[in-house]
Amino acid sequence: MASLLDPDARGRVILVGAGPGDPGLLTLNAVEALRQADVVVHDGLVDDRVFAHIPPHAQRISVAKKRDRHTLPQDAINALIVAHVKTGAIVVRLKGGD
Repeated sequence: MASLLDPDARGRVILVGAGPGDPGLLTLNAVEALRQADVVVHDGLVDDRVFAHIPPHAQRISVAKKRDRHTLPQDAINALIVAHVKTGAIVVRLKGGD
């Protein structure tokens, strides 16, 4: 079985908690996962400085609640992630908090 951080494994999801806000508190595994990402599906509470670890080619998809639109239901977020994984993408689901 391939490691979650095996660069040769494709089409997978990595769940990452962004921690309490300070990007200096990200784990080494979290930073490595972000660096490998093709797609990052993120919450709105993630500190913008965390995005510095995402490669320029990676697609960022916000699923944050905004005043002019409702938060995507969890089923829709799951379907979005699955659709990208099926293309062979490494998808990071970046959650605010731990």
